[in-house]
Amino acid sequence: MDIIDKDPLKIKYQLNWFKTHLSEFNESELLLINPIVKRIIFLKVGADTSQRFMNSVIYDALCCINEIHQNKKRQFYFSYRSLIENLARACLSKENDDKTGILKLFSEFQNALKLKSTKKDASTGDDVKIYKQDIYSDLMNGYSQACGYVHNNQSAGIDVMQSYTQIINNKPLSNQERKELLKKLLALLESCTRALSLLKKEAILRNFGRNFYFIEELLPESIASVYLQ
Repeated sequence: MDIIDKDPLKIKYQLNWFKTHLSEFNESELLLINPIVKRIIFLKVGADTSQRFMNSVIYDALCCINEIHQNKKRQFYFSYRSLIENLARACLSKENDDKTGILKLFSEFQNALKLKSTKKDASTGDDVKIYKQDIYSDLMNGYSQACGYVHNNQSAGIDVMQSYTQIINNKPLSNQERKELLKKLLALLESCTRALSLLKKEAILRNFGRNFYFIEELLPESIASVYLQ
């Protein structure tokens, strides 16, 4: 028996648990679940447990997985949208009872990201972008799409059923639909970790403590390197 735990974050255990729990997912879907779970582990280890909105980001991400599993596409987008709002409040260190209106919140979030989006090039002294992605635009594009589902916009293509029996007997998601939702969730979580690397890096590294070396296992290299540089 190992005296010192080689996997103190229980990464392999959690990946295996989800693989068993989602056993009806096909192989390509499970390949997406692994990085999704890793990103959520990263958020959970890096979270300040007293920060309600950061904890809510984790909650919303887990709800998204469950809603895909339960064939609840519209509910997926409720959690997806909530995740983005909670991320903004977490990144801005809002109080747990914050009531900032959504337009003001996103304006503050956009400005905060813009201020932290560049760094000085060591050789030229020029400002260079830390990420090639426009984090705020990516989040807002996803938010706009989610609002279409939440508000039953025609562009969402929702079948607006007016019979209770139709609703309870609604057809399950196809493998392709599940896969597309998983891709959206993964992309969202990677946008989250980028935003957090710009606005909450020090707090996250402090919460990781000596386990900081697992960041390279939990995130893509392009994002992990920003936390570790």
